[in-house]
Amino acid sequence: MGGVCACFAGNSGNRFRDQYQLGDKIGEGAFSVVRKAVHRQTKIVYAVKCFKKTKLSEQDIKDIHLEVSLLKQMKHPNVLNLQAFFDEPEYFYTVMDLVEGGELFDRIEFYTEKECRDLIKILLETITYCHSLGIVHRDLKPDNILMTSRDDDASIKIADFGLANQNAKEDSLVSSCGTPEYIAPEIARNIFSNEKHTYGKAVDIWSIGVITYVMLCGYTPFHANSQVQLFKKIIKGQYQFHSPYWDDVTPEAQRFVARILVVDPKKRAAAEELLADPWIVGDEVNFAELRGVAKRMTARQRLKGAMATVQTTIALNKAIGNNSRSVVPVNLQPPNEGASKLKAA
Repeated sequence: MGGVCACFAGNSGNRFRDQYQLGDKIGEGAFSVVRKAVHRQTKIVYAVKCFKKTKLSEQDIKDIHLEVSLLKQMKHPNVLNLQAFFDEPEYFYTVMDLVEGGELFDRIEFYTEKECRDLIKILLETITYCHSLGIVHRDLKPDNILMTSRDDDASIKIADFGLANQNAKEDSLVSSCGTPEYIAPEIARNIFSNEKHTYGKAVDIWSIGVITYVMLCGYTPFHANSQVQLFKKIIKGQYQFHSPYWDDVTPEAQRFVARILVVDPKKRAAAEELLADPWIVGDEVNFAELRGVAKRMTARQRLKGAMATVQTTIALNKAIGNNSRSVVPVNLQPPNEGASKLKAA
């Protein structure tokens, strides 16, 4: 099946079930169920997200149409590809490529700084492509980085553009949205301000900095006992490279992270600059296994799973009186905050 088709009920032969055979359920969200689906003609297996319209608000419907319009514009090997979209009387169906390698952190067992570096390079190249189209993801996090297959640890796909928007004019976005541990200071600042300040693609770069930090040590740079305190730390840029957890990480990698986790977006390194960073292009990278990182990430996944038994997805407007969705922070803290190697703001 080639490009995206927007198919509507009432057009014979263009209904979802005329073209696809539904298979097993592989996931579930607040408003949708994800199932495997086999294309009847090609026999190719895809993933289809099924949205029951009676569960959707008018804003939810607008968000779905926006995400589809953004996905239709993107053709990149590292962006999860939209195959088809169906608007039918009871359901929306979005048909996507099926990737079965799992989420990034679910796959990590043993890896090196070099492998981390190589993955971050791909992530930067992919988000540079998105930004070239004016598309800002706004929810980059390990959960939205999918491994293409169970056999390839280098091939990734960026998924879930549900909070993405098109930045028609540079730095024209204002909504407070994202996942608390990964949001940039300019978004966090809007949560506490009656006067909304605009922001742009630099928020995605910040999120990549947080992802890099987590991959190198196994825990997030910003953590607190409440979302309010977490946001305040992010706004101030309060983080550390704790010893001994950063002892095996090269200075080049630490400087790379420090170039990104800069509170002022105008002083934060851009994607193009980071792709030329010595850590990305140089040879000074640790080939040894990053000790203890996988163990701490495993603990993170256990905590994440435990929290999933409660409600892990909430609206920021319920938590802090704003107009966006978010995810409760997992907040895996460093095992011991007593010693630190470097503090950056």
